[in-house]
Amino acid sequence: MHQFAYSAAHDLRDPLRNISLATSLIYEKFKAKDYDEIEDLLKRLLHTASYGGSLVKNLLDYSAANREMKMELVCLNDVVTQTITVLNTLIEQAEAKIVLKKLPTVWGNNQQLQIVFQNVISNAIRYRGDLPLIISISTQRKKSLWVISIKDNGPGVPEEFKDEIFQPFKRLSAKASGRSSGLGLSICRRIIEQHGGEIWLDTQSGPGACFKFTLQKG
Repeated sequence: MHQFAYSAAHDLRDPLRNISLATSLIYEKFKAKDYDEIEDLLKRLLHTASYGGSLVKNLLDYSAANREMKMELVCLNDVVTQTITVLNTLIEQAEAKIVLKKLPTVWGNNQQLQIVFQNVISNAIRYRGDLPLIISISTQRKKSLWVISIKDNGPGVPEEFKDEIFQPFKRLSAKASGRSSGLGLSICRRIIEQHGGEIWLDTQSGPGACFKFTLQKG
């Protein structure tokens, strides 16, 4: 817990410092009536504030994933449709295509499962390669469980990092489109474990990244 708190404070300190610096620079520019760089500084300020807000949201999601949650019958098609609506702007900007096969009804928590799909889909967009991005979502029955697969055609994740990526504040790529809090997959793991399932990176599914997790049948 001490290490987690230290890492969270460290990650929050950077955007706050950058916001303070950009605000000071804007103030000095206005005082000197030098308006040439103010637009760029304001853009930097908005971007940093957005990242800080995203980090705070992920910290709250991480905390919420530890609490007991209400379970009920959940239609995964509805969950994914809601997720696509929330991420619509991001998906359109990346010109990504979501291929969605008919998904089952499971025993779970709608809001928490939406967070799982949001994080995995957002990561696929953030770490996409040069090819037009395609994200495929499908399921497979396994005894009393459903195995959910979210696969993309991006550069993928090296096999040696398949466990490390689920640790809090782990960022493996400096080539991401946009900054990451490093909490997304650790939040996913906590939520799926709360559902009595498991989540993993399938490194045998061919090119790209393929995340799989199990949920109880509804």
